[in-house]
Amino acid sequence: MKAIDSIMFVLALLVSHSLFAKDLTLYDRVESRLKHDSELAKAIGHPAKEMSSVAWMIGTWDIDTRVDAQPGKAVEKGTSHVTPVLGGVWLEVRDTYPQGNQDISYLGFNPVTRRWVTMTVDGVGNAVTNTAARWDGAKLSFVGDVIVLGERATLKQTVTKISDRAYIVTNEERMRDGRWQLLDTYRYTKRP
Repeated sequence: MKAIDSIMFVLALLVSHSLFAKDLTLYDRVESRLKHDSELAKAIGHPAKEMSSVAWMIGTWDIDTRVDAQPGKAVEKGTSHVTPVLGGVWLEVRDTYPQGNQDISYLGFNPVTRRWVTMTVDGVGNAVTNTAARWDGAKLSFVGDVIVLGERATLKQTVTKISDRAYIVTNEERMRDGRWQLLDTYRYTKRP
């Protein structure tokens, strides 16, 4: 009988502890993570070493934009300014066009997930965030589900480095049959 009483007492303690245990807030969980991962703690607030692989993007670029999904549509010309922000943790990419279109993107490397991250907001209220695992040669492809002007889609955005003075960004949509349909192509040429 004593063994059963002891087991019941231990179970009661476990139940009471779990009922009254403090829920950890985001701040508590982050503090614990950084306390137990000194390498991550040192990396926070500093550019990831991977950011050096995109330093060539910093500068002013001319853009030629073609909407491949609408053949015959005129090429739009614009300007892109790429600058490091937040101590170089992110690159900010500001694209503007004479017609008034504009968007701001951020490109960075997350030291926790070990993935590239891109976030874009535009002048019509869209906000898109996607991730990529790694550069594949000269290509970095971001894939994810997005909502653009209320329409859902799975998009793939691929950055292709041609040289330190030229790169291309393509956007493709995954169609119902699984194939990728090219939507548009942005050609960036660095100004001297």
